[in-house]
This record gives sequence, structure tokens and C-alpha cells, in this order.
Amino acid sequence: MTALAEAPAIDTVLAAAKTNPLVWAKLYLPHDVPLDYAPMHYDLMGLATTHRRTAFAAPRDHAKSTLCQKVLPLWAALEQPYGRPEQLLCVSASEDMAAGWLRKIKYELQSNAAIRWRYGDQETAKWTENYLELKNKTTLRGLGAEAAIRGRRP
Repeated sequence: MTALAEAPAIDTVLAAAKTNPLVWAKLYLPHDVPLDYAPMHYDLMGLATTHRRTAFAAPRDHAKSTLCQKVLPLWAALEQPYGRPEQLLCVSASEDMAAGWLRKIKYELQSNAAIRWRYGDQETAKWTENYLELKNKTTLRGLGAEAAIRGRRP
């Protein structure tokens, strides 16, 4: 039997990607997750997908920033796992770092052929350095750790 015959059907993969950001990343961001996942990654995404507000700590070079600042926000913004538009905060040590992560998200939304094919053009007039509003009404905002979070409105 060939490897292709043993591969899961695309419908099965798409259904898994809808509920699992790690599967989603392998499908839409293979350049960001070229290696196999470690048990820590499954734990991290398990917490992130079952708790609306979560904080993580892990050693350096364990892909936590890639998973939590790029994969997870893109997945949540496009899949809308709670059945409604999300209001996502991407908090980094500084506002410049947060803006850098939003630039990476923006780049994927504008140039990733697989994402554009599956979700269409998501760009709206409300795209700034620290704020994105997608066509599906999800918003992403980048903040530095010292910024006030309460009372923020789009």
C-alpha cells in the first residue's frame, strides 16, 4: 500500500485543523513548525484551547512564541472556535515586539496561498501597526506588557 493511500482524507484533516491549532499549523504554516511536536506543545495548546485566558512559561527555544503569538492567534482568528468573532490580545514584553508579531500575522494573511485559498482575503481598512480587524470581524491587538489592558475598545 502506498503512503498516499494511507494518508487521511482531506476532509478528516480539515476537520481536525478546525479544532486543533497544532494540526492547523502543520497544514497552513509548515514553514513555522518543521519538526514534530513535543508533549509540551500538546499540553500548551490543550490549555490554550480550553481556557479563554491563559499564561504560559517554558524554556527558551521551545517554540512558545511561535505557537502562542502566531499560530494560536491566526487559528483562533480564522477558525473562530467559540462560534463568534474573537477579540484577541497579543501581549509581548514591549509594544514593538507585539507589533512585530502582528506584522508576521499580517504577512501570513496577505501572502500565504493556503490561508488565502481557504479563508479568502481578510484585509480591511482597519489595519494598523498594533491593530487588525479582519473581514470576519475578529480583531487582533498588540500590546506591550506595561500597557493598560482594561478599558480597551476597538
